Amino acid sequence: MYYLVDAAWWLMWSDYVGFEDGSEARGSRPNEIDNSSLLAPGSTAKLRPYINEGRDHVFVLHDEWELLRSWYGGGPALPRRGITQGSTAVVELYGLTLKVYRSSDLSAAPVEMNISKAATVRELKEMACKEFGVVGAEVKIWDYFQKKPYALLDTPSKQLEQCQIMENNDMLVEEKDAEGKFNLKKNEGVGVGGSSTYSSGGNQNVVTSTAPPSQKGVVGLQNLGNTCFMNSTLQCLSNTPPLREFFASGDYEAEINNDNPLGHEGKLAGSFGSLMKMMWPQGDEAISAVAPRGFKYQMGTSNPMFAGFQQHDSSELMNFLLDGLHEDLNRIQDKPYVESTESDGRPDDVVAKEAMDNYKLRNDSQIHDLFRGQFKSTLVCPSCGNVSITFDPYTMISLPLRTAQEEMQQSYSVKMVYYDAADSKWVKNNLTVSIPKGAEAGQLRAALSTATSIPVERIVIGQILRSYIYKFFDDSASLDFVKTGTSTIIAYDVEYPKAFEYDEQPRSAYSRRAAAEPPKVDKAAMVLYFRKEESVTSTYITSSYNRTMKALYGDPLLFCHPKETSPNELYNAIADLLGKDKVNPEMFQIRVADAFGKPTDNHVVDRADMKPVTHGLKPKLHLVVEWVDWAKEQIQGMDGVQGKDEPEGVSGATPPSPGGAASAADENDDGYFGRHPTTPPPHYATTPTPTPQPTNPPPYHPIIAPP
Repeated sequence: MYYLVDAAWWLMWSDYVGFEDGSEARGSRPNEIDNSSLLAPGSTAKLRPYINEGRDHVFVLHDEWELLRSWYGGGPALPRRGITQGSTAVVELYGLTLKVYRSSDLSAAPVEMNISKAATVRELKEMACKEFGVVGAEVKIWDYFQKKPYALLDTPSKQLEQCQIMENNDMLVEEKDAEGKFNLKKNEGVGVGGSSTYSSGGNQNVVTSTAPPSQKGVVGLQNLGNTCFMNSTLQCLSNTPPLREFFASGDYEAEINNDNPLGHEGKLAGSFGSLMKMMWPQGDEAISAVAPRGFKYQMGTSNPMFAGFQQHDSSELMNFLLDGLHEDLNRIQDKPYVESTESDGRPDDVVAKEAMDNYKLRNDSQIHDLFRGQFKSTLVCPSCGNVSITFDPYTMISLPLRTAQEEMQQSYSVKMVYYDAADSKWVKNNLTVSIPKGAEAGQLRAALSTATSIPVERIVIGQILRSYIYKFFDDSASLDFVKTGTSTIIAYDVEYPKAFEYDEQPRSAYSRRAAAEPPKVDKAAMVLYFRKEESVTSTYITSSYNRTMKALYGDPLLFCHPKETSPNELYNAIADLLGKDKVNPEMFQIRVADAFGKPTDNHVVDRADMKPVTHGLKPKLHLVVEWVDWAKEQIQGMDGVQGKDEPEGVSGATPPSPGGAASAADENDDGYFGRHPTTPPPHYATTPTPTPQPTNPPPYHPIIAPP
């Protein structure tokens, strides 16, 4: 069994212990494990679509998951089993969510059941019987596609995927009637209305709408999971007249080669041909939508890469499909040995024709009559100067949408934030800049400077994750993982960028690195977070409850403030930044916080305190802003005020507590205000070099550090 872990959390943990690259540990202890970003809305187990390993999540084994959860807490646990697709072993992320009806009560809402695609019909039947409280011998299981009895699942050992059961498939548990008989027949209605549905021959493609099309061939293809890549390819080929007419007319049937060892026993051609007949009927049938279930199943059988209902590349499918159709329709029964054709100084047209004639001795089909060309390849020996010219066949080519130079570039989406002093407002611009692949953060800074005309020495780059800045990048930092999970690159125009890149200490318990020296500047790096109280509904299985929590929201603000200051001056400076001439210090309160935006104690910095902070502010300080109740509604109607409840570009709210053992210790009241004189100074003050304490120490001041 494998367990999913949020990739953003994994990256923080890897930095904390130095796991990924074997380097020394760095960074802060991560929050508790939070896998909520991987889940579909309203679900505690079903994953949201389109998540990818590495970008959104990583896999760990059962024992590894139990260790991580015992150390950090959190969750939820997301176990997934390994299954086999063709000859490939994969971890099954999604499984199947089925909507199961009961024939004795079709008016009732279906029961949702989650089961593995590798599960058998027997396993599904046992699950359904347990859910409805019926005996297995008294029921049958039907594929109830489009709410019609599409196929009876009567082979207990057959896997659901082999039965073409897909995500959100309707299923029916048929019960015996009053006379103890099963009466349901394939494609007979059982009292529920809907579109006309029938299977065509044995191919099992399904008409899902019999409304007259706007014109012949305008037939939609129903999405079967994430099969838009397949449907777009089929629509392209369906609207290639010579190919379409060859299959829709049935002419292909006379050319099927059932014995070609490189083919698919004619099944792929038969499945494609049947679909073309449904999309382009020869008579007056009214068909406007088709579910290509039979074709999808045959594609997965012919190439396990296309099994299941996940997204794939359209060009890969088209390349495989054209090659497979060619082999199924190859007119050559016995392929002779053919030597490659060399130019030997002859004219290109002569060599090209000879090469094509030789190729057709082994490969000759209607597909190649329609889709075939030749590449000319020229090789020159660097030693003897001999020139070799060959002509190689192709069925399709991929044309680049970007130039060779663009292919060597990596594009980054960056939110650029700066304070416009002239207009007294913050400006946020979403930019896309390109730098060479593998480049370091310094080159991204230079590109941002070019794009914005902001001097490069004033730009600091960070990685924002759920409304807190997870890390700042110095010029030598790698950008390989900045797109992981739900994080965003954010850049600011600040006076002293190096002050923000400074780490006060190696915050990891595993690190042997000495703390870096802070930059020798007269201003402190200030990181301003916004925090609010919100109600959250937590759901567990069938029960739910409401709770109130503090959560970060919006984008942090960065600025530099003189180290020699007082709390009152700090409040006034922040008020001007939040909204000059609109916000005053009485409208909010600030708390000292850690890098995650979690207050380091329960005390509010006193806005009325005008005494200078002894020894000055720390080189880097994180603060949390919370609006007082009466100001919350007032600021909503103000333009140009930062930190509104739903500001533009909100990065998403997150619980402020890092969780785990570290956060439990942080919850203790350190007593910043009213602390015993021998305790450390406030966290926003610089810690002085220890000096001998006098016999009778002076009374402790709530802001000023002890001497």
